[in-house]
Amino acid sequence: MPVDLQDLNIDIAVSLSAPPISRAGFGTVLLLSPEASPVSGDLTMSFSTTAEIAAGVTAGDMTQRLATALGLALSQSPRPAVVKIAKIGVTTAADPTIAADIAAILAEDTDWYGAYADLLTSIGPPVVAPDAEATLTLTAAGIAIEALDSDHVMLQGSADPIMYTAPTTDPAGVEAAAAHERSPVIYEQWVGAAGDETQFGAYAALARWLSFDPDVISAVFAAQVTGILPAATSAAAPVDLTTAQLNFILGKEGNHFSAYGSAPAFINEGTNPVGRQLHEILTADWLSARIREDLASAAVARANLGQKWPLNNTGVALVANIVNSRLAAGITAGHFQEVTNAAGTFDVDAKSITVAARAQVLNSNVRFNVNIAFTSGSVNA
Repeated sequence: MPVDLQDLNIDIAVSLSAPPISRAGFGTVLLLSPEASPVSGDLTMSFSTTAEIAAGVTAGDMTQRLATALGLALSQSPRPAVVKIAKIGVTTAADPTIAADIAAILAEDTDWYGAYADLLTSIGPPVVAPDAEATLTLTAAGIAIEALDSDHVMLQGSADPIMYTAPTTDPAGVEAAAAHERSPVIYEQWVGAAGDETQFGAYAALARWLSFDPDVISAVFAAQVTGILPAATSAAAPVDLTTAQLNFILGKEGNHFSAYGSAPAFINEGTNPVGRQLHEILTADWLSARIREDLASAAVARANLGQKWPLNNTGVALVANIVNSRLAAGITAGHFQEVTNAAGTFDVDAKSITVAARAQVLNSNVRFNVNIAFTSGSVNA
């Protein structure tokens, strides 16, 4: 069912003093793990086949456990074209360095949209006490992703038994209290004979979802995930969660895998910590990235012809046409149901153009404000 949203403002700031940016890709998920150790010394590695993954294990780039997770991602439908691993230095449960790890990874490799943190090796499953230490590290990772403001999301998988009880000290409860838009949490129980292995279901779900091209379709996040068990207790002898327990998870804006229709494991409900559908976050990021790219390309084209971008109504119309074209593409791909075309103003003193448009998403109006700054020294100043 559609989520009932209030009107939202999404601000897209574009500075034409910077060089044109490359086309943003949304199809790659980064598996963050202390078990990733690329022998090349790079922080990240990419794989596109199971043979390449097996070779990575042989070379010492990762453990077999991590290779199994990557293989699970490649078994999904649709299948990701590439899977990536990244080294993180989690050495203690409440690791204070994960934000720095993510920053270092971004300094080396920005070609990924989604992230998933694997913390089993260092933290392990909860035995008696709640999985509080894992929550601290996951929360730190979520804060780091949230601070990036756009272009990245981090899906968190948690086996914390507190998830299916009333207290809100688990990752879902903590992320909901922090109102983090970009850190959705999926509960998935520990599995294996000793109840000490992770399914990597949340990671596989993210890889499957991002395999859809947002230029073609606005894919829903809630869907079947192949090779995953439905929600049960985190114990050596797991028992299926009751309706009341599942509702505790949903009440914290968490998600879980449930038997649904013909699917043995379907994501319920597919929302982020503030109750919005996760694909709405992708829509905003997609629109922002594509408008930036379109404007940069147009600025280069005009400069190559020796033309400035006029700071008058003609310039406003040029920007509005670019925005309107992307909104129309968004309707075709299913991001929006309908749009109100962009209109705007120019400011000669500030050397800026501002346009605003409105789009209807899941029966709610979302307002997009696009500010184009022509700074001193720009090719269009």
